[in-house]
Amino acid sequence: MKKIHFIVGFVAIFLSCTLTGSVFAQRLSANTEAMMDSVFAKYNNKTGPGCTVAVIRDGKVIFKKAYGLANLEYNMPLTSASVFDVASLSKQFTGYAIATLIQQGKLSEDDDIRKYLPKVPDFGDVITIRRLLHHTSGLRDWPNTLVAAGWKWSEEASFEDIMRMVHNQASLNFKPGADYSYSNTGYNLLAALVENITGISFRE
Repeated sequence: MKKIHFIVGFVAIFLSCTLTGSVFAQRLSANTEAMMDSVFAKYNNKTGPGCTVAVIRDGKVIFKKAYGLANLEYNMPLTSASVFDVASLSKQFTGYAIATLIQQGKLSEDDDIRKYLPKVPDFGDVITIRRLLHHTSGLRDWPNTLVAAGWKWSEEASFEDIMRMVHNQASLNFKPGADYSYSNTGYNLLAALVENITGISFRE
């Protein structure tokens, strides 16, 4: 049986799933576009966000198409080249990358993050990879922290800006493991950790 990967992009939402089955593969090759148009018909309108879809079989794109709007205010249609802000859904891929490195024996989830990111300040308590993964590190969340420092929500913060915020943080919000606080900062550090261990960019 062939494995078929769907990558469906909604506005601000990224959905990835894998479908396996010879019956589906046969249907796909019969009348791909008509079938996909039927599946995604409810997104092909001007009253709500649209979506894009790509079907990949054996490493090759065999179908791609956009449905509906990318911007409701300006009535801008989506295209198959539209870029989506996947936002925090990227955390799933970050966690997967860390899990892969753990399985490869390249790190442990109980390692001190400063082992891989020595520029992170020593706050007097060990922050482990596990704490970053589970939002229990005590690190301040960068969006709110940068806004408190005078940034506007509309301003783009670079990875260097976020790292500078971490380096300038004088103390933690709480002792690692003592509480839970959703942290984008923790996942930015995990991405940096992946880069340091693999030697390639997180984007790659």
